[in-house]
Amino acid sequence: MPKITAKEVEAYKKSGRLACGDNLYLEVDATSLEKRWIYRYQFQGRRTSMGLGSYDARTNGLAQARKNA
Repeated sequence: MPKITAKEVEAYKKSGRLACGDNLYLEVDATSLEKRWIYRYQFQGRRTSMGLGSYDARTNGLAQARKNA
């Protein structure tokens, strides 16, 4: 799966999840269109999600989310 760019993340406005590569997702709320980072991984055979904070282009953008994941 090709990785997306920071400009694509900033422009994304649809509700749902956007796959950003390496099990990192941008989740967009349907009502408020707020964005947050989700890291999905498997632990002891079960799929688990971990929140990495809300999206902010200056402080918690794509590069920082990839680093945190």
